[in-house]
Amino acid sequence: MTSSDDLPNLPKMGTVAVVLATEPEPAADSVPAEKGRFRALKAVNEAGVTTVHWVETFSDEREISALEAAIEAGNPFPLQTVYEFRARTEREDEEFGDYVEDLLCQKIVRPEVQSHGVAWLRSKMKIETFRRQEREAAEVIAHFALSKIKEDPELEDFILAGPGVQVRIRIFKVKLAPGTSAAAA
Repeated sequence: MTSSDDLPNLPKMGTVAVVLATEPEPAADSVPAEKGRFRALKAVNEAGVTTVHWVETFSDEREISALEAAIEAGNPFPLQTVYEFRARTEREDEEFGDYVEDLLCQKIVRPEVQSHGVAWLRSKMKIETFRRQEREAAEVIAHFALSKIKEDPELEDFILAGPGVQVRIRIFKVKLAPGTSAAAA
C-alpha cells in the first residue's frame, strides 16, 4: 500500500474546449463587431475567405464528453446536444434545490435534516462561485487559444503548462443549428 507521500507530485490537469463555427464570410460591412465572448477570426484558405466564430467555451468534463459523443455519433449540430444536456442538468439541480427549500420551510423538521439542508445550500453557493470562477478562467484560456489559432488555423489539441498545472485545449469546429447565429449560440 502506498501513501500519498510516495506518489509523484503530478500537475493538476484540466481541459478547456473551445468551440468554433465556420461559415462563409458575409460582405465585409456586415461582419458583426465583437459582442460578449463572440469574436470573428478571419482565415484565408484556397476557397476564399471564411469567418470562424468563437461560439462557446466548455470546461465541464461532462459537457465536453457530450460534445464529443454527439460529434462521434454524426450529429450535424452537436452543440445543440450540449445545450440540451446543460438544460436537463440545470432543471434537475433546480428541482432538487426546490425540494430542499420546501423541506426547510416546513414547520416541523428534524434538526439533523435541517442542518443537512442548510449545509447543502451553503455547499451549492460555494459550487456556484467555483463554477463562475472556472467559466471566467476558461474564457481567459480561450482568448489565448484563439490567438494560437490565428497563428495556426489547423491547431486542434494542445497543452498549456505552468507550475503545478496543465490545461489541455481542444478546438472543435461545428455547424450551428439552423436559425442559430454565432451571437445567439
